Order: sequence, then C-alpha cells, then structure tokens
Amino acid sequence: MAKFVKLALILIVCSCSWAQQPASATPASSERLAQMRQEYLRSYNAKDVDAILALYAEDATLVSDGGTFKGRAEIRMWLLSGIDQGSRLLAIEPDVVKSAEALAYETGRTRRRVGAEIHLGQYLMVMEEINGGWKITQHFSVSTGVIPAAQ
Repeated sequence: MAKFVKLALILIVCSCSWAQQPASATPASSERLAQMRQEYLRSYNAKDVDAILALYAEDATLVSDGGTFKGRAEIRMWLLSGIDQGSRLLAIEPDVVKSAEALAYETGRTRRRVGAEIHLGQYLMVMEEINGGWKITQHFSVSTGVIPAAQ
C-alpha cells in the first residue's frame, strides 16, 4: 500500500509540473510535429507502410478499436489492415498540440475514405524526442462513426 501511495504522489507531482509547462508547442517542436503529421499523411495516402513505421519508436504502443498493438511489427499489421480494407484519402485535423522539452502530444480528428463510406475518428498521439528526433511512442485511434461519401 505504501508503494501505491508513493507512486500516486509521484504521479501528482509530475502532473503538476507538466501542467506548469507552456500551453502550446514551442515553435521548433511545433514545426517538427507538423512535419511529422504531413509525413504520416503523405506516407499513409501513398500506402508506404515502412515510411509510416519509421515515425514510431521501436517499442511504441497503438490502441484502437481493433485492439492493442505493441512494437513496430504489430503496428505494421494494424496499418496493413486499414490499407487492405481499401482505406485511402486520410485527412488529419489536429485540435490540440502541446509540448514540453522532450515530450509532446497531439489530439484531433481523422477522416478516411473506405469504398463509398467516410470513416470518422479521434486520435491522441504522444511523441518523445529520442536520439535527437521525434518519435511516436503512444497512439490512440478510435472510430467515431461512418457516413456515406459524397459521390
């Protein structure tokens, strides 16, 4: 029980220190995160799974409606599943981008066309600066609905 209390106190202190960080990404990290988002979009729409995977840390975790995928090999399976179902024309609309030193996160909405439908979603990506570059370490992607595509 004492270990749990200590862990809870550490988490509270860390949360308070994170809350005191600037409310938005610094210009350098904001620009780099925007570049990562554009590279993700370009690679996904080109169906270049290797280029997408290069944006993830080796031990990244992705959580979606389809399950939890740990590491690049499992994330590859998730990406291929979306591409194999005919997913194309991914669009990402970020709502919040925040960073502090070597940690950043972004939330927003996604839209992708699958056949005659538009699949809507929400995402959260946590990125860390690893060896001088930003990598996605946690990615949460959930479906929020499907609408017919305009013809």
